Amino acid sequence: MSCLQLENGLQFVKQVLYPGKAAEMFVETRTRMYERQKTKCSLTLLPDLSSAKEHFKRADSQAYIWYQCLSTNIKYPSPENRGWHVRKDRLEPTWYQYVNSYLILSL
Repeated sequence: MSCLQLENGLQFVKQVLYPGKAAEMFVETRTRMYERQKTKCSLTLLPDLSSAKEHFKRADSQAYIWYQCLSTNIKYPSPENRGWHVRKDRLEPTWYQYVNSYLILSL
């Protein structure tokens, strides 16, 4: 999945599932949705941008495998850097890429 495809997919999901202003960033959409809730609950919010990107990578890998379902030789992509990481000899989903919040706040 190219960066352009990833960005287009994220924008599609944001506009279709979470309608609002097209020029809004994910953070603004999440904030607006949270403020509109009568009972505050973060479970119903759009994921943050980093988590959404990791989910799209996992979904893309799954779709790639399913696309080959009629093939006798299925090519399995490496799960690492596709929304998964190895921890203690097990695969775990990558929920987000940590970004130092100090750097963001100081910009």
